[in-house]
Amino acid sequence: SEGIRLLMLRSLLKTTIANNKLGGEDSVATEVFDYNATRLERHIVEGLGQDTTDMTISRSVQPISIMDFFFADRPDWVTVRWINITGRKASHTMKMTALKYRLHPLALEDALDCENQRPKAESYSSHYFIMVPVFFIEKEEEEDDSVGNGNASSSTTFSAYWSRWRKRRKSGSTTKNGTEEKDDEHAKIKGIGIQMTSIFVSMPNGKTVITFNNANKKKDVQVTIDSRHRTTLSDCWSRVQNELKKSYSKLRQYDGQYLAYSFLDQAVDMIGPVVKELRKAIELETESLSDQKYKNMDRIHMLRDELKNMERKLKQFLRLLVHVIEDETIRPGPTVYLKDVLDNLENCDEEVKNLISICESADVAAEKFERGQMDATLYTLTVISATFLPAQFLTGVWGMNFVYMPELDEEYGYRMFWSLAVVLIISMLLFLNCGRLRA
Repeated sequence: SEGIRLLMLRSLLKTTIANNKLGGEDSVATEVFDYNATRLERHIVEGLGQDTTDMTISRSVQPISIMDFFFADRPDWVTVRWINITGRKASHTMKMTALKYRLHPLALEDALDCENQRPKAESYSSHYFIMVPVFFIEKEEEEDDSVGNGNASSSTTFSAYWSRWRKRRKSGSTTKNGTEEKDDEHAKIKGIGIQMTSIFVSMPNGKTVITFNNANKKKDVQVTIDSRHRTTLSDCWSRVQNELKKSYSKLRQYDGQYLAYSFLDQAVDMIGPVVKELRKAIELETESLSDQKYKNMDRIHMLRDELKNMERKLKQFLRLLVHVIEDETIRPGPTVYLKDVLDNLENCDEEVKNLISICESADVAAEKFERGQMDATLYTLTVISATFLPAQFLTGVWGMNFVYMPELDEEYGYRMFWSLAVVLIISMLLFLNCGRLRA
């Protein structure tokens, strides 16, 4: 079986190298972190889609060939090896890594088809598999020529609506420096993005950790791999990378299970800024709805739907953490820290529920405003009808065709009619207004 595995690995390597020679827009970044308590080495695997020909390689980053990575043994001093694979269509790289480290086919299938998966944790004979949701804010794109051609998207409509509101707000009141710029940022929120990231931890020694983010969208969150390198596709573990650079860090003292805890901790910590930005956007939206008399509820409904989708993922994330904490294959050391992560996630879940209730209260406020407008309209019609009711009564009485009606022969009968009508109209107006004030 070992020979068959090596043949399959070589076949995949040839396919990957051939595809890379053809070129293309897809970018795959494969980083390798080898470390122990006193030493850290960082490598970028060449030949996996990461073009290093025009990059200035930092002294802290050492390139490694694709053949050496897959077929050479790791140095004896290495306590933990972390392999971070990120980029669009990185399936070939992940399949080769799965062959090398004997990852379970079911876990590999879930990792490659991440968009249709929920957060989960599964224990296999050779490794532990965790799928984690990473939340981020999706920003609206800048307006282009399609706006004038009538092909603008719904996000462009939202952007135009917010632009008009900010102009009216700015013309009506003064704001502090930078407030308008912050409003612009919150106005560009298109929705809540979710990237499902896979984590593999070798068992039982925990000497190898693999993170995989197969981003299939054309545009994702972009970060820099190194200050001197070009930006690559989404990498959500920048804080963990910075922590590894510190020689006194706990990550350098423990095995891969503690590294997996760090990934879960950062995934939860990234929810806080998302919730904070959403809260600010909802506050601005509710304020604009009040100013615009609740004429357009589309954006607040969009935010509410995005928050409900986020709440569903958070519930699944909570079940994942509870499962990992209760799993006997995870040692008590990381479990203590995972309980703190669970508490933070529960707080985030409560914050999201609170934001959903604020969005739903906007619907209640809109319905109350509409009822108020309807009541005001009905009250106005009632006042008008009641005001002219005495004049209609007098008209009906004196319009009867009886033979003997003394008032019809009076010289001042016409003036008497209008005098009585005016007095009764004024009396009704005073009565109705006083009754409204008492109410």
